[in-house]
Amino acid sequence: MGDQQRRSEIFYCLSILALGFLVYLPALQNGFAFDDLIHISSNPLVLNQASWQRIFSSAMYPGDLYRPLVMLTYVLTNKYFGLGAYNFHFDNNLLHAANAMLVFAVLRSLIGSQAALWAGTLFALNPILSEAVANVSGRAELLATFFVLASLFIVLLLSVPAWKPAHILLLPLLAVTTLAAFLSKESALMLIALAPLVVAWRSVDRLRTAGALSGLAVIALMAGAYLWLRSQIITTPSLLTASADVFLDNPLVDKSFIERLPFALSLLGAYARKVFAAAPLSADYSFAAIDPLNFWSSANVAHLLLCLTLIFALMRRSAPRELRCGVAWFLAAFAITSNVLFPIGSIFGERLVYLPSIGLLAGFAASCERLLSPGGLRIVGSLVAVLFAFQTAQHVQVWSSNENLFTYQSRVSPLSAKTAHNYGMVLRNSGNLDQAILEFRRAHEIYPNYADPAYGIASVFASKGFVPGAEHWVQKALSIDPQHSESLNLLGRMQLNRGESVEAAQNFEKALRKRPDFMEAELGLLAVAIQLKDTEHAKLLRDALSKRAQSNPEFVKLSLLVDKM
Repeated sequence: MGDQQRRSEIFYCLSILALGFLVYLPALQNGFAFDDLIHISSNPLVLNQASWQRIFSSAMYPGDLYRPLVMLTYVLTNKYFGLGAYNFHFDNNLLHAANAMLVFAVLRSLIGSQAALWAGTLFALNPILSEAVANVSGRAELLATFFVLASLFIVLLLSVPAWKPAHILLLPLLAVTTLAAFLSKESALMLIALAPLVVAWRSVDRLRTAGALSGLAVIALMAGAYLWLRSQIITTPSLLTASADVFLDNPLVDKSFIERLPFALSLLGAYARKVFAAAPLSADYSFAAIDPLNFWSSANVAHLLLCLTLIFALMRRSAPRELRCGVAWFLAAFAITSNVLFPIGSIFGERLVYLPSIGLLAGFAASCERLLSPGGLRIVGSLVAVLFAFQTAQHVQVWSSNENLFTYQSRVSPLSAKTAHNYGMVLRNSGNLDQAILEFRRAHEIYPNYADPAYGIASVFASKGFVPGAEHWVQKALSIDPQHSESLNLLGRMQLNRGESVEAAQNFEKALRKRPDFMEAELGLLAVAIQLKDTEHAKLLRDALSKRAQSNPEFVKLSLLVDKM
């Protein structure tokens, strides 16, 4: 490589890095939204700055995920920079920018510097990736992709015809980046398929080199080590499961392989389309935003045909090699999360296309370079980049708060039960109680076996002082999900108000068995101890809560009552 080319490629890397960071500058003004409230701002591991031993021995919400490296980054950010949302968004922006630069670094040896420049640029600016970046909880995608790309870069360095002893030094580094990818997100296990594909993309003959074989062996060894480690922490057999009501998040969960396959392929087609035409963007594709009973809609059929077209291009030997390899990357990267091989916790999620999108963008950029003149490539690439940047900058603001997000979702996903419930919560918290009840009822009508909206109605009635209505709906929620922690807490509160201290304590304890970090239930137990005049127990509960709840108004009030006992 000449000095001029080296300088050009350094400039390309820095340009992509800058674009990837700058397009998400508006996200630095965002607060915490959606899953951020669970994983970060109310997570005891983050708030208490847990030790690394505790982090690596703990499951991640909802209890069947093992992503300790993600949690470690949250804890370290809080420890050294504070719990402000700005700090966490800054980390995400930086990770995304680094990933865009790594896209160029990996692809430059596969499709050439010019095509890799445009692939990296379009990755940096692509609006379909905004959920993974603008929502802090997308950190799992960002971190896993960073280490997957780093591992692929090392494998490409290893897979040279002339093996040198110095290459041995890369193997421990590969072991670290590979294990780090797996510890960031379970779906990073597809690196086992992606690594040989990338080597073969460079040259099939390189698959037989000592370096490539050694690298692939290290990846397989780390996969085995990760699966063993995960089995010691998580006892559930599935790698990817979901919430208590799996059907709500993934209506394909009870389908056989034959029943599921056409819909899963259609969803892959939808992902492919959204890489280039993302609108409308949505954070919610749960039931019935996507309804498996309505498979033969025009959109589903069109997406199925698109997916089959991509598979046909992959199998057709006369198709351009870059296009075939790009499609293969897309499909291999979706091997775990596509619902094709087995159902996962979500039927569809824009964050899931973060890594797979690289394959399609690489194939697109390489095909444009093949078909267009250098000037034509710059024009097409620039137009697409500007369009992507505008859409991304606009959508980032949707993630500024739950209020903005769920208000937006109510417009783009009106058939979703989860969206109706979440929008109802926004309305309830803003004091619009009557409209909130309408949204909760709509969610309940869309999916009657959903406890959250029944609880939502109960909480509104409780706020209005209509106790019979609140009790009816809280019992309705508990008949759907007997372990529904919010409903158990609300029932305990109503019992506490009636002086039924023992029954209230039992429900608070049930809620805490489901959610050990549920502060409202802990405060309920403290109120029970005060009502029973159990001074010693009340002081113990207050001391246990003091660090986490010191700014909570209810805790302050109860703490004063304890002092007077």
